[in-house]
Amino acid sequence: MKKISAKIIIRIIAFALAACFIFAFAACTKDPKPDDDNKNTEAPAPKEDVDVNAVAEKLIETGVFTDLINVPENDLEEVYGLDVSKIKQYVYRCTLNPYSDLSEIAIFEAADADYVDALRKFLENHINTNKTTAQGYSDPAQYQMIEPTEVKVVGNFVYAVVGQNYNDLMKILKDNIG
Repeated sequence: MKKISAKIIIRIIAFALAACFIFAFAACTKDPKPDDDNKNTEAPAPKEDVDVNAVAEKLIETGVFTDLINVPENDLEEVYGLDVSKIKQYVYRCTLNPYSDLSEIAIFEAADADYVDALRKFLENHINTNKTTAQGYSDPAQYQMIEPTEVKVVGNFVYAVVGQNYNDLMKILKDNIG
């Protein structure tokens, strides 16, 4: 039997490792299989003539929210980096002290479909940042309140709500926006 040299063994190992890396890279970059539960890729249509201020008032009437303040239009641009010329209407209300209460109402209607994704990304980043921050709070109720929060897109509307009785609040939004 022939003796296998160290060079051949090193080459075989190198080839095997390279093959593993190639297969792993291919697996990571492969397009995921479409979700069978989400076959409808069309976004739902919003209700007609939605007044976001009226919807926000219905949310506030639940009694869940206390001391929410309106985020001024100039803060949307200067603090949050949003282009207000691309927003048809909005309500963005949050608490004065997010360290004691993370409640907020955010409802945006983009002036056109091109800005919907930017609004969605803004709200998702904002909510995810608050979720991460709330995990470190001494009051676990704050994290439990924000944990189920999701950003929804309906036509040109992008919305999210953080508050107690999340499912009831989302029902109001769905019934009035879509």
